Amino acid sequence: VDPASHYRRGGADSWKRELSAQEVRMINNAVGDLLSLLGYET
Repeated sequence: VDPASHYRRGGADSWKRELSAQEVRMINNAVGDLLSLLGYET
């Protein structure tokens, strides 16, 4: 992994600021059950 090629800094809950409501819905529709099973917030 080349750190210089990453344009953003990862952080807890950063997806809430960076993903649109439509993108969140699409992700939840596709893998929401798995995320919940693994303990992630959906």
